[in-house]
Amino acid sequence: MLLRFNYPVGKTLKYVAKSNTVRQISKSIENIDTSRLIYFSDIELKTIAKDEEGFHIRIRVSNRQPDETIDEEIKTVIIPVTNQVIYMLVDEFGNILESAGSQEVSTLVFPEYEVEVGQYWTSVIKFNLPGYNKYMDINVEYAIKKIENEVVFIEGRSAESSVSIPIDMESISGQKRTLQGSFIVTINSYFEFDTSIGTNRLQEVNIETIIKVEDYVMENNVHNLVKMV
Repeated sequence: MLLRFNYPVGKTLKYVAKSNTVRQISKSIENIDTSRLIYFSDIELKTIAKDEEGFHIRIRVSNRQPDETIDEEIKTVIIPVTNQVIYMLVDEFGNILESAGSQEVSTLVFPEYEVEVGQYWTSVIKFNLPGYNKYMDINVEYAIKKIENEVVFIEGRSAESSVSIPIDMESISGQKRTLQGSFIVTINSYFEFDTSIGTNRLQEVNIETIIKVEDYVMENNVHNLVKMV
């Protein structure tokens, strides 16, 4: 099967999205703080033009009221989403070639060759380290798990990737100093790609980032869900 994205010019696709981030700071074996941030949003994607480079897409993002009960077991803040417009250039493989208005990265990239159920392929995504003006390349291995009614179910997993960078300690320990530390990233993802419309009906991306510096550890577990409506 040859997998390709297809966004017909003039067509508008609508999605609902939720982003859930759990942050935990520990020192040695003591938990210092645990908190959660949640965003709910509506997304409208419209293809403005298509040329030899790819699809020129406009994305409108707006706030959505929570439609579920929020577990208050840990300290939780629901943050309203500011209305924004994002312009992207995306090729048929899923690579985001340009992005104005956000720092989005490709989360599903197809190979140039055909793949079948059980086969794997690997793509490199450029991951923006949150809070730092730095990127790291992460290898993600994708596999088709099954195909039903023109929908391709795909899972993606990365190995643990790490980089050594200067860490601002103010958000971790409250102290205004910079120390060398390790930034560790792991990405797991799940997609339902509808071949009849050439895009995802659903995608879930879990990103785990860990910052280790001296005896401090800060973990951020991000779960992003985007679903077509």
